[in-house]
Amino acid sequence: LPNSDPAKQATILNNQALVHLELGDHATAIDLLLRCRSTNELLKDTSGLINAHGNLGITYAMRKDLIRSVEQLEHVVLLAEKVGDPELKAITLGNLGAIQSEMGDLPAARESLMEALAYYRIHAPDDTGLPGAMVNLGIVYQRLGELDRSDSLLRDALVYQERTGQPTELCNTYINMGGNDLIRRNYSSARVMCDKAL
Repeated sequence: LPNSDPAKQATILNNQALVHLELGDHATAIDLLLRCRSTNELLKDTSGLINAHGNLGITYAMRKDLIRSVEQLEHVVLLAEKVGDPELKAITLGNLGAIQSEMGDLPAARESLMEALAYYRIHAPDDTGLPGAMVNLGIVYQRLGELDRSDSLLRDALVYQERTGQPTELCNTYINMGGNDLIRRNYSSARVMCDKAL
């Protein structure tokens, strides 16, 4: 890499990392992103740090290294607050909440997803992040045993997904609604939800 322009180095490192990420070479992607992050730290480049931390968070999540993924995404949340970017914060909180849920940290997941959802409802009601946050928060409530809250969120997500034509997301929502029915031992309704998911 050219030594004369550290900003260009950081961009090249980030882009190379994304190529390796697409190829499934997570180890090399992480190495490149760590170097990219270090360069951006020296440059005090907040935008570059947001990209590096965010891409590290995604890569660690793909490797199922969820603790490191959460650490990186929490950095992005702090940086989004620093630069005054509520949309970036909401997007990151949505991703963070999904990973925290996967880790089993349900209280933290609920907090992250509720904050993301509050942003979308007020500022971006037509954004695809809205039903995504609803479904993920519905899953958290399902795992917490709060099935009525889970149902309410999943039904709200369903309305949006049906209106905008999101078949993959619809399938996932029906599966989770059926999961609530199974927990309640409402097998006839669970079967209907499973049929709709097909």
